[in-house]
Amino acid sequence: MNMSPNWYLAEPRLFSLATTVDAVEPIDTGGTAILCKETIFRPAGGGQPADHGTLEIEGTSHIVVGIAKASGRIRFEVPSLEKPPTPGTTVVQHLDTKRRDALSRLHTIQHMLSAILAREAPNTVPVSTGIAEDAGSAWVHVQDPGQELTKARIAAVDIALRSAVLKEAPVRVSRAKSLADAAAVHRKLFRID
Repeated sequence: MNMSPNWYLAEPRLFSLATTVDAVEPIDTGGTAILCKETIFRPAGGGQPADHGTLEIEGTSHIVVGIAKASGRIRFEVPSLEKPPTPGTTVVQHLDTKRRDALSRLHTIQHMLSAILAREAPNTVPVSTGIAEDAGSAWVHVQDPGQELTKARIAAVDIALRSAVLKEAPVRVSRAKSLADAAAVHRKLFRID
């Protein structure tokens, strides 16, 4: 059971969702912002850009041009609406699945790179991570006070990352009774963000 109206946390592979409009607000630059009862769209945060997609309202598809999180709720900016929907109207959210997959892959690569850096250059200090808005690249910035990142170490990090990415790794999907149970079972591997 999802404890949050933000389905992207519990079901990241859910790409379409029918839900209802909770509120409608005008956008200062023109158009409408819609707050829905639930969402599958992940907002920007933690160095990762927001999802892209559309809202289907009364059979018409509208591109979402902005997604922001405010007071724990997701706000969809849809400037193309001529007539805003009323609260209670059913809308269908459609996620850009190729973008979500690209963001997910890059997010995983960032974690892998951070782990490999910790092993190959243990005195480096992670400073920031990020994914480009076009979902085409990602980065991990580190401080290197001991100047461990020599050309040879960078080459070792590159080889280790490429090897880890190309190596087949078993994937096991499991469900937990609750978030607390999942955290207890998976300890530091369990994370919601």
